[in-house]
Amino acid sequence: MGHGRDIYGSGDISNLTLWRVDLRIGAIWFLLALFWARLLLHCLARLPYTPVWVVLCFAIGYISSHYVLLPWSIQPGMCAAAFLYLGYLAKKYDVLGFVKRFPCIWAIAFVVWAVDIMFFGGMSMAINNYGSRPVLAVIGSIAGTLCVIGISQLIDRVPALGSVLSSIGQASLAILCVHLIEDNVLPWQMYLGTLRMAFPQVPLVLLSFIVRLPIDLCGAFLLYYVPVIREWFYPQLAKRNAWNLAVETR
Repeated sequence: MGHGRDIYGSGDISNLTLWRVDLRIGAIWFLLALFWARLLLHCLARLPYTPVWVVLCFAIGYISSHYVLLPWSIQPGMCAAAFLYLGYLAKKYDVLGFVKRFPCIWAIAFVVWAVDIMFFGGMSMAINNYGSRPVLAVIGSIAGTLCVIGISQLIDRVPALGSVLSSIGQASLAILCVHLIEDNVLPWQMYLGTLRMAFPQVPLVLLSFIVRLPIDLCGAFLLYYVPVIREWFYPQLAKRNAWNLAVETR
């Protein structure tokens, strides 16, 4: 059963898989989806009328996932290609600069984001389920992304805090993977039950965060010093090594 899950790479439980998959692969499903999204967008960018192909790619991925869920997050990747393309267009036409010139857009984005949260109908991008209001989910995600960027820019005005969060962000993939390992290996139900009895006044979610975060940070720190493997989790190291190699060969 476990091997079927690992081979299928399903990010969520669904009865539309080609064969029965009782367990999901976990949060790393998005790495498979991102792989397909970047590959597809790279190919579509070489075609004329790229926006049309991107929309068609999204439509095929979204509609087909209502009938059958293919392995390896292929269909979520087809939909994700559209979001990547939007990000590319936003950078190309300096959308962020435009928003800075008209600050009222931040307020509008925040309202749209808040409305989307209020009317949230559930979703799972791992299987292309955008909830009962898919259009609102897509628009809300774009507005939410814009708001997060704005909040990040405000945080950057506090250099110390911005530097710490930037370092954590660069290690986010390593932290996520360590978290997935400790989540599956350690008997958290027993541990958190004991902690809940010891600290009944503290919310269980907060207890879990306080206990797990140091483990995940320590694990990510150790991964940083594992030769070869560390470059999988810290792409900036791979770029730095490639740069050093290029300099040495000149």
